[in-house]
Amino acid sequence: MKKNIFIILYIITLLFLSACNQSNQELSAHEDSSPATYDVQPVRDENADWKDITTITEMQITVADKNNKPIQTMVYKYDLSGVPAAFTGKVLLADVNFDGCGDVLLDLGRYGNQGIKYYACYLSNPVTKQYEEAPEFQEIQNPILNTAAQEILSSWRNSASSYGYAKYRWDNGSLELAAQVTVDYDIETDEEQITEEQLEHGKMVRTDAGKEAIQNEWQLDTEVWAGDIAGKVLYEE
Repeated sequence: MKKNIFIILYIITLLFLSACNQSNQELSAHEDSSPATYDVQPVRDENADWKDITTITEMQITVADKNNKPIQTMVYKYDLSGVPAAFTGKVLLADVNFDGCGDVLLDLGRYGNQGIKYYACYLSNPVTKQYEEAPEFQEIQNPILNTAAQEILSSWRNSASSYGYAKYRWDNGSLELAAQVTVDYDIETDEEQITEEQLEHGKMVRTDAGKEAIQNEWQLDTEVWAGDIAGKVLYEE
C-alpha cells in the first residue's frame, strides 16, 4: 500500500514539474519576443519651403525587440487636406482593446467647427507579434478609453441643440457600436428630447427609457466624456 502511494506521489511530482517547465518556457518565449523599443520618425514634404508640423506627410514607426532587432515597420500616411486643428503628430502607446498589450495610436488632430478629434490605430496581435491597423477605430469621434467597463466612449456635437454620446465594445476582434444616446431640442416646445438605442441581435434598437433613467445610466455631461486618451507618448512635436 505504501509503495503504491509513493508511486502516485512520484508521478504527480513529475507532472507538476513538467507543467511548470512548460509554463516557464512559454513565458520566456513571450517575454523574449515582446517589443521593447519604438523608433518613430516623421517624413516631411521635400518640396516645402519650411519643415514645420504642417509638412509631415507620413509617420514611420519601427518596433524592435529587446535585442534591438527590428520586428516590424508601420508607415501611416496622413491626409492633411482638411487642415486639422491642434495637430501635433503625437504617437501614443495605450491598451485600446483591453487585452493587456500596448497598441499604437496616432493623433490626427481636430476637425470641423466642433473640433472633433480622431485617432488612427494599430492593434497588437499577441499571436503573430505584429501590429495590425484597425480602420474602424479611426471613425470614432472624440474617443475615450473606459478601461473599467472595457468600452470606448464617443461624443459629438452637431450644434448647441443637437449632440450625442456612444459606447463601443470589442467583439471577437471587431469594434461595434453597442449603445448611443442622441439629444435634440425641439424649437417649438423648447424641450430636450433624449433618445437611447442599444445593440440587440445585430441591430440598433430604440429603448423606452425615459430622460431621467437615461441620464442616470449614462452620466451625461461629466468630465469622462470631455477627456482625452492617456498613454505613453512615443512622439510629439
